[in-house]
Amino acid sequence: MITLNLYAQVEGVTDSMMSAIAQCPALTFLDLTGATKVTDTGLTRVARGCPRLSYLNMTWCNSLTDAGLIALGENCQGLGLLSLFGVLGVSDAGIEAIADSPSKDTLMALDVNGCLGVENRSKAELLHMFQQLVVFIIHS
Repeated sequence: MITLNLYAQVEGVTDSMMSAIAQCPALTFLDLTGATKVTDTGLTRVARGCPRLSYLNMTWCNSLTDAGLIALGENCQGLGLLSLFGVLGVSDAGIEAIADSPSKDTLMALDVNGCLGVENRSKAELLHMFQQLVVFIIHS
């Protein structure tokens, strides 16, 4: 397992850094909490370059939208944890892109608390979307 924890390294984490991170195809753990300068462009680069990501924390990465999640769904096929806490640009379309990807069979934890564009769903609907889901946090 290769990990990179950039938690609260707000100023230095940019799309340019994401290009460098994308050169690590064996990366499985990435924490970008608070990286407000990372956009869909940077996330797309990482998704394409790091297809083995299983843990991705993008809490408070407020420059992200559904476009970044679509790239994750297309490229990262084994996500186990995805945290989007406080990411206002994410909606149901982004969550559905993950649900339509191979990660639907591996995702165990999904945090969309504060993602106002994501609707509340029933437990049955969530388990239909993500068969392995154990933890789902929404709008507390």
